[in-house]
Amino acid sequence: MLARPRGGGCHEQARDALAARRPVHGEAPEVDAVAVREQTGDAAYWTPNGYHRLTALKELGAKTVLALLVPERPVAYQILALNIEKAHNLREKAIGVRRMYVDLAPLSDGDEESFALEFEEPALATLGFAYEERGRLSGGAYHSILRKVDKWLPGKLEKAMSGRRERAGCNHPR
Repeated sequence: MLARPRGGGCHEQARDALAARRPVHGEAPEVDAVAVREQTGDAAYWTPNGYHRLTALKELGAKTVLALLVPERPVAYQILALNIEKAHNLREKAIGVRRMYVDLAPLSDGDEESFALEFEEPALATLGFAYEERGRLSGGAYHSILRKVDKWLPGKLEKAMSGRRERAGCNHPR
């Protein structure tokens, strides 16, 4: 296996889009995934996002995948922050921020604000943890007020996570 999955995905849509791509002579190839060389289970590489593309390529019979290989996880998330394929709605965006937060916390000495590019705004981190606790939360009702009152928390990311969970109304630490 090339990479470990990061949650669910819509690989059927990715498969259809990849199947419809027609390479033009002399055109630069498109990168299908961002990857980090990291042994995880039976995979030699880890991808923070793009597993749906890998699944789609496998279903199409691809033998190779063109990936942008980066040296470490935080760099992969910085590249994803610049990606033009943004989350379609607030819920997806907030859940993605929570996923990055949890993944980066044990690896980083930085604080929340040092990840402002990746997380975009403190309200998304809070809502991400709130969605984790209550999946059917109507986050849009809280987002506008959270954007005005929520701030980046001080301290290392791993220590700030408990405060972020508390702000989100999470009843139990993870």
